[in-house]
Amino acid sequence: MLLTLAACTADTAEPQGSVRFTSAACPADVVGALPDLRVTCGYLTAPELHAHPEGGTVEVFVARVRGPEPVPSDPLIVIGGKDIGAAVHYADDIAPMPARVGREIIVLEPRGTGHDRPALTCPEVERFDEDHVGGSLADADVESVFSEAVTACASSLRDRGVELSAFTLRESAADVGDLVTALGLDAFNVATYGYNSKIAFELLRRAPAGLRSVYMDSPV
Repeated sequence: MLLTLAACTADTAEPQGSVRFTSAACPADVVGALPDLRVTCGYLTAPELHAHPEGGTVEVFVARVRGPEPVPSDPLIVIGGKDIGAAVHYADDIAPMPARVGREIIVLEPRGTGHDRPALTCPEVERFDEDHVGGSLADADVESVFSEAVTACASSLRDRGVELSAFTLRESAADVGDLVTALGLDAFNVATYGYNSKIAFELLRRAPAGLRSVYMDSPV
């Protein structure tokens, strides 16, 4: 299912004082996946909790991808991979986009994923996946082990000082608005896939200034 929406725009509040974009070297896996394109990278620093901008911050990874041709001033912001928390497949999904859509592609890895700081990695859950290939959570024993793995992961993240309540769809949608302001974009478009389309729905509810269109592939 494909869903394309033209969005109305409205004025929004100015970003919080902690919001900024800082250029950084691109990770090797990103550069290696996009060998024939112009790629620059950086981090969006945003409030950990937008309702409390005086608190901590998170750093959300951003990759800007362009082909050799001139492009319009309204880029396409691609939010995450093909599922919530899934890695962005730069070679398969991002590399063809500049030529296909004729715009600069700005990849925003939703907070807590990919190259973000912090990244909510869960070795406990990864070990569960390795040990229970083909298992079903309908099995009470398997479900119990999975719950223990998730609980252990959450405890480990809290011990590292991670505020888990900051990693929500609403906060991720606010990051998009922060990025637009930090980059000085007057107009932009958004594309999402699968579960990440929930971020786009939240973004539409906010109706940020400059949003021209939203493209959702298989929204849920």
